[in-house]
Amino acid sequence: MEQFKKIYTFKNCNNELFALGPENKNINLLSTIMGIDIVARHQDILIPQKNDETMLVQILTILENLSCKQIYLSNKDIKTIANSIYDGSRNEIIAFFEEREVFINTNTGKSIIPRSLNQYKY
Repeated sequence: MEQFKKIYTFKNCNNELFALGPENKNINLLSTIMGIDIVARHQDILIPQKNDETMLVQILTILENLSCKQIYLSNKDIKTIANSIYDGSRNEIIAFFEEREVFINTNTGKSIIPRSLNQYKY
């Protein structure tokens, strides 16, 4: 039987619900992206002993910070956070989601917003 270690504890139930997503959708997506088993139990996040938790802890911290600011995320946003964790700092990623503003409007009136941290920096 595989041993698990606790790597993160949410500050409250609402933050946990936000980070896990409906039916644990967000955690399952992160598990797929990172290629590790992630278990959620009573505000705690557990992963197998042999896995490194550094990146996952940073992602969960970002999700919890965004939930406190009532910024809700789609699957694409979760993937953006997971991919951007290599490129930017935690504060830059949070600012990216807080300050999402329209870049430009096309001739047809469609609003264009940055979809990645690099587009936001540009």
